[in-house]
Amino acid sequence: MAGKTDTLRIRVQKLNFWLIVVTLATTLGYAGFCLWQVYTGKPAGQNIESVLPLNPRLMIGLCWAAATLTLLFLPGVGRIVSAFFFVAVLYAFGSWWSATSLIKANLEDGRIVGANFVGNLLIGAHPFDLVIAGLTLFVLVLDVVVIYKKFILRANRQQEAGLPSVVAHK
Repeated sequence: MAGKTDTLRIRVQKLNFWLIVVTLATTLGYAGFCLWQVYTGKPAGQNIESVLPLNPRLMIGLCWAAATLTLLFLPGVGRIVSAFFFVAVLYAFGSWWSATSLIKANLEDGRIVGANFVGNLLIGAHPFDLVIAGLTLFVLVLDVVVIYKKFILRANRQQEAGLPSVVAHK
C-alpha cells in the first residue's frame, strides 16, 4: 500500500507542477496579448472597446492572475480558490457571448458589420480569446483532478497511519 501511495503522491506532484506552469504561462501570455490589443488598434465591430463593459478581458486577466497567485502561495487551499476563479472566467466568457447575442438580435441582419466569425461570436474578440476560453476549461479540469487526487492521497495516508478498529489489551 505504501508503494501505491508514493506513486500517487509523485503523480499528484507532477500534475500540480504542470497546473502551475500552464496557469503562469497563460496569465503572462494573456496579459501580453491584452497589452498588444490596447496598443495596436481596435478589433472590427467595436470602436469604443475600452468604454464598453461588454469586453471582460480585464476581469479575465485579473482572475487568471489571482488564480496563479493562489496556486503559488497557498498550497493547501489555493487549488480550491483557483477553481472558483476559473469558473468566474468561464462565466465572463458566457456573459460576453450573451451580450453579443443580444446586440446581434437588435441588428437588422443579425451580424455585426465588419466583424469576422470570432467577432460575431464575442464582440471585439480575437481568436486568442477563444484559445484562453479553452485553456480555462482545460486548467479547471486539471485543477479538479489535482484536488480529487490530493483528497484520495490524504485518505490513503490516514488509513495507513490509523489504528485498527479494535485494540486488544493484555
